Amino acid sequence: GLLLSIVSIIFAAALQMSIPYYLGRSIDKALINNKTGDLSIEPFIFIGLLVLSLSVARGIFSFFHVYQGEKMGQTLAFSLRKDYFNKLQRLSFNYHDKVHTGDLITKGIIDIEGCRMFINTGILRIIFLSIFISTGAILVLSVDLFLGLLALSFVPFIGIISSYTRLSLRKHWYRLQEQLGILTRVMDENLSGVRLVRSFMKQKYELDKYSIASQVVKTMTFRQITIRSFSISLNTLIFLVSMSLVVYYGAISVLENRITLGELTSLIAFMSILQGPVRQIGMLVNAFARASATSSRLFEVIDQKEEIKNIEG
Repeated sequence: GLLLSIVSIIFAAALQMSIPYYLGRSIDKALINNKTGDLSIEPFIFIGLLVLSLSVARGIFSFFHVYQGEKMGQTLAFSLRKDYFNKLQRLSFNYHDKVHTGDLITKGIIDIEGCRMFINTGILRIIFLSIFISTGAILVLSVDLFLGLLALSFVPFIGIISSYTRLSLRKHWYRLQEQLGILTRVMDENLSGVRLVRSFMKQKYELDKYSIASQVVKTMTFRQITIRSFSISLNTLIFLVSMSLVVYYGAISVLENRITLGELTSLIAFMSILQGPVRQIGMLVNAFARASATSSRLFEVIDQKEEIKNIEG
């Protein structure tokens, strides 16, 4: 499954990168035909069908890439759930007496989900980004060295900002996980002891306790939204500034006949395609950080030594 995903990623990246090239060629072809008086539309129909075919093929390979990645992730989650539940069944009463049920529920659901997502957002994503960014850089620089460097100028800035944002979100996310564990623990205690709570008329006290824990979760979630919104806005601004410089100096290069209008169009299209993968660098960093945090919490339970072992046979 991993091999099939990698092959699909390679073909999907190659097909997507070829689309701007043919779009640029169609524009150059139109300008040449306009000068020569050739008004034939057949070449443009051919290029249009070719671009459409490339897009369909890219979609098919992207489907296999995502499908195989999700399949491997779900298989991993299935295995972890079984191991986690089996371990909980074998651990002693002494362990369960010290650990809150809400924490175990959070680890068994949310932390396993974090490990599952690492397949698609971590392992396969780093292969995808490596192929995409390296190939895109080569194609952009092959058009014009100066314009290529100008077009790639947004890459390090967005990469650094996205990585810093994701790491910051990871720190807040880890705290949020702990707070969700507290929230789940409060709910579990109240559901388990609802008769005791109502017998002593402590409904308001327990509601207030739950509201305080819920308010902390809400505040931390809004903090994450603020960080993410600021990062997206700043990344967009940097990209648009870089594209504006490319359009300005590219137009001068076209007027001076150093590049063609089609090559400038291809360059801008390459930039637009690269924007998404570069922003995903932060997602990649976050995936590794999140998987590290969730797996460590999860394997704290799975790697627990059993105090009492059944006699085999």
